[in-house]
Amino acid sequence: MGSVLHVTNMYPTASAPYYGIFVREQFEALRARGIDVELFFIDGLASKLNYSKIFHELAFRLHKGGVSAIHSHHTFTTIIALLARKFARAETPIIESFHEGEVFNPRPNLAPRNWKWLKAFALRRADFVMPVEKRMLAAVLGDEARQIVSEVIPAGIDLKQFTPGDADEAREDMEWPEEGPILLFPFAPGKPAKRHDLVAAAHEIVRRKCHKARLIVGGTIRHEQMPDALRACDAVLLISDYEASPTIVKEALACERPVVATDVGDVREMFGDLAGVKIVEPTPESIARGVLEALDAPKPFGGRERIEKLGLDIERTADRIVECYKRIGAI
Repeated sequence: MGSVLHVTNMYPTASAPYYGIFVREQFEALRARGIDVELFFIDGLASKLNYSKIFHELAFRLHKGGVSAIHSHHTFTTIIALLARKFARAETPIIESFHEGEVFNPRPNLAPRNWKWLKAFALRRADFVMPVEKRMLAAVLGDEARQIVSEVIPAGIDLKQFTPGDADEAREDMEWPEEGPILLFPFAPGKPAKRHDLVAAAHEIVRRKCHKARLIVGGTIRHEQMPDALRACDAVLLISDYEASPTIVKEALACERPVVATDVGDVREMFGDLAGVKIVEPTPESIARGVLEALDAPKPFGGRERIEKLGLDIERTADRIVECYKRIGAI
């Protein structure tokens, strides 16, 4: 069999080290299983001209032969793959991992990433789709979603890295304060949909009852530091307007750290019954109540056990992807 070409516009770079980290981890997990994979990364953040460059490289690679499938990780890259396949006069099957949580955005703007008609165009023409959350296809295609050959496969996490551990030791490693509860907002404050504004307002309310509570925000925490950052905190805040299957929730639970989250993506369905998971309304008052409840949650509370039970580690999700490759005859 030939190579599986991974075509993605999401992949870590020096300037955006977290961007598409889940794609890289999946790619490396498949390679570790002996799957012949090749990476075609479109750095669209650097220049939109890179889409044209990868189109030509991909078309040439398909024309050369020895390709058993294309695995795309975004609507835009699926469209590039479709065009390249047509240009090369190839019949290579196209798989799309559908990560795009903006399909649940309650207030979409006119940016192309929010165009559902474009997503629908790509999804209808892919040979196999792997949404990370079960409602995503219906959010784009409605009843037509039933006609799409698909399997829900959330992004897995590395359970060897994200483990429970000593909070005091982790705080020392992170050079964070020793005293008082730490609330971790694991995103850069400048991302509006992540709602740092609500988190900051909730923090002020929490401090009225817990004066030493500190809020630490992401953006400068290196990926290799994130396991320690989670172990060092007392609660993780995910107050997004929308998500699909947020990886940070799984990572926090694998470390047995409580999560305070809005009702987004698959958080409630998969984890909402856990004592360490508090589903809140997107208001400062509701978030603050959830934080105070989370600080009193027992530890451990079964977060890691749930991740293992649902098979959300990178090893088992990679195995499921391999099975999908087999289903379409790619390996």
